[in-house]
Amino acid sequence: MSVVRTLVFSLLTHLLLGTSLESAQAAPTRTFLWGIQNGCESLPEADRYLASQLQAAGKSVWLLRSPQGQPLPVCSPHQSVRCGEALRSSCQAAQGQLLGGTMVRGKEVLRFRLWLYDLASGQVAYQDDYCQSCDPMSALAAQATRLLASPQPGSRPGQTPMYCGQDQAPPKGASISRPVHLVVFGEGKHKPVLLAALRAAIVERGRPVQLVALDAKTYTIDVLQRIVAGQPEAQVVGVELLRDGKVGLFVYDARTEQTADRVLDCPDCAQNKDSLLGQVLPAVGTLLTRCFGQQCGSSGHQGPPPPEACAPFATAACPGSDSLFPLGPRAIDWGTGPAASRLDARKSATLQALVWSGVGISALTTLGLFIANSTESGTRTDPRGFRISDTLLYPAWSTLGVTLGLIGLAVPTSVLLSQATPSHPPTTPAPDSQHPAPLLIECPQ
Repeated sequence: MSVVRTLVFSLLTHLLLGTSLESAQAAPTRTFLWGIQNGCESLPEADRYLASQLQAAGKSVWLLRSPQGQPLPVCSPHQSVRCGEALRSSCQAAQGQLLGGTMVRGKEVLRFRLWLYDLASGQVAYQDDYCQSCDPMSALAAQATRLLASPQPGSRPGQTPMYCGQDQAPPKGASISRPVHLVVFGEGKHKPVLLAALRAAIVERGRPVQLVALDAKTYTIDVLQRIVAGQPEAQVVGVELLRDGKVGLFVYDARTEQTADRVLDCPDCAQNKDSLLGQVLPAVGTLLTRCFGQQCGSSGHQGPPPPEACAPFATAACPGSDSLFPLGPRAIDWGTGPAASRLDARKSATLQALVWSGVGISALTTLGLFIANSTESGTRTDPRGFRISDTLLYPAWSTLGVTLGLIGLAVPTSVLLSQATPSHPPTTPAPDSQHPAPLLIECPQ
């Protein structure tokens, strides 16, 4: 009997523990995506793109929507804690983290403020960044990936971007001598003077200059890549003198394969070299300090951010945001019982599963003993040579009694647990001026 019971218990324990371990290892941390916004405007295309990119990277992502499938109202970064509380109230079984943020497009700068709320601890990690010559969607995905990989919970930042308070000047002795390939082309008699002045100004910045020997009518990406071949840290500065009183400028960055350009209006530049130099030299200097890449605020970009990158983030409440946060005693009504005596559905299901697992193990043991008793295992031979059958019948009836006793305990226990668990979704009072209608979120299954 002891051998049979040991085998039964070992088999059941292996199956139960093996299933639990496989489930725990196969379930990555789920990220709930509230949404990305620009001011008070939702950006559903950015939401879908970000969700798809994170899923492609192997992350478990759930894009939050209303029960009608509509995007949720915007949640500004300064409201991140209350948005996390709203999700926990609506989806009490939810576990993981909540991601949201704002993306503000300016004239030449794209600014980001992302936030990540931990549903278990209630802590929030914030991340500010910006880029200048970047694809908005790719930059958003890159910055969200960085935040998910290394969140740093902290206090809520102010309106000024966090990177603007950092000293981003290069350390003493740091090398900033990325080579510059310089070309001046187009129409105009002042090309030699402009070329010499630009070369001197760039060398004064501590950067070596190489004049472009390749003669091309237009400098396409293929041509620019040929110029910087073998120099991944190089840049190309080009100035085109046009006939209509305009001057075209561009800087090509070999590291990122990105280009920044600008067109100057200079009607008298064709005749006045001082006007030409006065406009072109500072404009080229500005382009050379431009950040290329998707994460300029955290990439160690040399020099301070441009003024536009340090514009304050808006903190004004968006229309309809009051309905997001039904805080207060009337927010959610779980029934007549006190909130402290209630269990959430997951805890109740776990406790009931443990109780009935004990019943199941005892029942399987009983069945195994009855089956073993009907075989040779239930027969033994005494010292006088007589065969005695049904030797396992008494242990089998004993475990049957234990099983019935466990059932007698499991049934009332399940009833008590069910009574302590809300059997219906939370109901809310009718909205009024002081208690707006609470937000309804479609929870994952």
